Order: sequence, then structure tokens, then C-alpha cells
Amino acid sequence: MKIAVSFASAPRAEALLAQELPGWDMAAVRSAAGKAWNDALGRITIDGVGAADRRRFYTALYHSVIQPRDRTQDQADSERASPLYDDHYTLWDTYHTVYPLMSLIRPSVYAGVIGSFVRTWERYGAADTAFIAGRNFHVGQAGDEVDNVIGEGFLRGVPNVDWQKAANVVLFNAFERRRPRYLVDGYFAVDDRSPEGTPQRSRSGSATMGMALNDYYAAKVAAGTAHPAEAALLETRARNWRNVWDPRAASDGYTGFVGPRFADGRFQPNDPKRGWDGRTHDNFGFYEGTGWIYSYAAVHDVPGMVAIMGGRAAFTRRLQHAFDAGLIDFTNEPSFSTPWLFSEVGRPDLASKYADIVFRRFTADAYPGDEDSGAMSSHYVFNRLGLFPKLGSDLYYLHAPHQPRSRIMLESGRTFMIVARGQGAGARYIRAARLNGQPLDTPFVSQATILQGGTLELELGRTPNDWGRAASSLP
Repeated sequence: MKIAVSFASAPRAEALLAQELPGWDMAAVRSAAGKAWNDALGRITIDGVGAADRRRFYTALYHSVIQPRDRTQDQADSERASPLYDDHYTLWDTYHTVYPLMSLIRPSVYAGVIGSFVRTWERYGAADTAFIAGRNFHVGQAGDEVDNVIGEGFLRGVPNVDWQKAANVVLFNAFERRRPRYLVDGYFAVDDRSPEGTPQRSRSGSATMGMALNDYYAAKVAAGTAHPAEAALLETRARNWRNVWDPRAASDGYTGFVGPRFADGRFQPNDPKRGWDGRTHDNFGFYEGTGWIYSYAAVHDVPGMVAIMGGRAAFTRRLQHAFDAGLIDFTNEPSFSTPWLFSEVGRPDLASKYADIVFRRFTADAYPGDEDSGAMSSHYVFNRLGLFPKLGSDLYYLHAPHQPRSRIMLESGRTFMIVARGQGAGARYIRAARLNGQPLDTPFVSQATILQGGTLELELGRTPNDWGRAASSLP
């Protein structure tokens, strides 16, 4: 039996069937599918680990490339010149890890996705966080995550994108789609209502943090596409997360947390430990998070976060307490980047320590939280390699890899190799690094460096030293 499905028409389904399965040769179909998957999964190789670890790694890499789906051919003849990528479940999850990974190993697909956003916006007047079966869904969890995907692609230099058209999308979102109070007062209030009938998802604390991040990405795209006035305004708006910083909120001996705020300016009394607990969505100002979790979510303004928490030393102590007391949720996307914030304050040893703890939460047959369209799998791939995306930049954090050797095969044909000398049980700290033979003293590597190809050599050990500690310029 051969079956074809089309969202466009029955004749299009018939044409796709003839195009993709013209004969009845099962062996040929199996062989072609195997080659396609080998090409996709062969983008990254890991050496020096057992079969179980390889199976787990390639399962995760497989999950990372399933969605979104390229449905460009499932359109009328007149439309197939424009890309169409479907099944975004949803961008609120995938911008954290799936798209940074895509920017390394599948940038041509990333360009197609951005082109698809442009096409969807031009056709329907909106490109939303969820686009499923040819339909927009404005789920309203934390703003307009299309901006984040476009902005990450812009900062990481995804090629073959019409950035002027992409700028039209993010500027429309920035000035037409943000909620009225956010545009006027700079925050989303407890008693506001999000659009499209989904008020249960947009909460004052998390939505304001999300919209400020949207504004940051929109500002970067605007600045790079000759919209200086809009860029300047959006750069200012990107600091709006501070409008929901409640200096009187207290927990575990620490004061000052992101918190929910009423329309009249008052902060809602809130325990920073309360919010989404994995079982219920209580109305405490956050969607899938707490005040502790979202207080570290301004990843686009790390200097601001560090300053508002009292400087490098205070920030470091507080973040260590948050991890050690179980106040950071490893199982969900708002906390994905949090362990690597230690590198921002000159403590890459602690970033490696807690990244390793997170890695151990991935068991042989389970993830620590929801897979979410490859977001958790992509997290595992990055953590395993010793890289993790620094959102809002063209950088990747460095930490100890979990195998002696890794290779990233780039679309250009170049190869970037990561060699971890001394890798083994308990060796979770980087003690020295060399990039293409030259000493590397900072716990970051840029997208451009990786795309040029080369070799990153890391010396690992069971105890930390001072490597990378002088990298931070924060007070």
C-alpha cells in the first residue's frame, strides 16, 4: 500500500505520491531513507564512547531534526517558489536550542524557516509562535517568539535570508502585536488579557520577560537593516524586564525577584518559590516557572541581572544557592541557559559543574523533562559536545565534553573538531584550552570560528583551576 497526504488538495497528494514513490521497490525506498538519515545524522560524530551512549546521542540528534517539516512541495504550482515549513510545536520551546543547533549543521533549513515566516506574515498578517497544519496559533506564552528565531538567525549569520523582509515581520510584532499596556507602561500586568483567547498562558512576570527579549532581538535586526530609530527605541524597551523586578520580594535570605505586577503599578504579593510546579498552573505571575527561575531569564541583559543582584560575588553566591536548593528547574526551557551564567561572572568551573549535573539527569531511556519538538534533545546534543548557545549573541559557552573527540561537519564541507584530553569519569572541569593551536583563555567560542572549521583542544581534570576566570569584565 502507498499513501500520500496533502493539506493543499487531493490532486496534490496524488502528484506527491507519484513524485516520491513512483514504483513498488521496497528495498530502494529503504535504501534511500537510510541514506537520507545517515546524511542528516552524520553531521555530528562522537568517538570514544560505548554503543549505549552513541545510541542515546543519535536518538537525540534524530529528534532534533524531525520538526519543523518542510512542506514547500505541498502547495499549488504558483506558490512553491516560497518555502513553507510547518509543525512548529512551538517556538517558545525550540528557539532555546533547536535553532542554534540548526544554525550550525543545517543553516539552509534555518534560512527556509525564516523565509516561511515571511511568507506566512505576508499572506495571513501574522507569523505566530505555533504554526500547525497550515494554521497560525497565537499561544501567548511569553510574547512573539518568531522574533527570537529570526533574531538568533541574524546574529549567527544564517546565509541566504532576505533580512529586509524578515525585519518587516519583527517590526510589525514589536509595534503592533505587543499588548497595549506593555507598549505604554513597559510591562504586562496581572489583570491584562492576552490575545486570541489564551489568557491562562500570558502571566505578568513571564510575559514581560519574554516581550523584553523579543524587543532585544527586534532591535538587533532593526539595527542591521537600516532602521536606526526603531532599533534605538527597542534597545530601550529590551530593559523592560526591570519593570517587573520587585525589590521587596524575599526568599531564602535573598531580596529582589521578578514578580507579577498589577495595572496600577502595585506588585502582587508573591512567594518567589511559587508558580508553575510541573503539575498545576497557579496564577502567581508565571507560566511554567517561578520568581526564582525567571529572575535569571534576562539572558540578553546579563550585566543588568548581575548588577541588580548586587554584583559578581553576590550573583555567584545566589545562583549557587538556587541550584543547590533545587530552585532552578532543569526540566524546562526557561532554565536551559541558567547553568552557563556562571561563565558570565568568571566562574566557568561552576558552569561545567552544574552542566554536568544537568547532563546526568538524561538517563539511558528518558529525558529529564518534556521533549518539546527536539528542544530537550538539542540541549542534550549541546551538553554532550561541550558547547551551549549563548542566546542573543553569536557565541557558545564552553564546558567539559562527555567524550574524547567530536566532529561537526558543516554545510560548507569544513569540519570543526573538539578534542577533550583527559576526558573520563569525574573530569568535568576545563583546565586549559587551545583553538587551532593558540591558547584560548575565555570560556566562549564564536559561531564564525566554528563555521571556519578547525580544532578546539580542551584539557580536562577532576579539580578546577583558574582557567577562564579572568574573562568577565563585570564588576
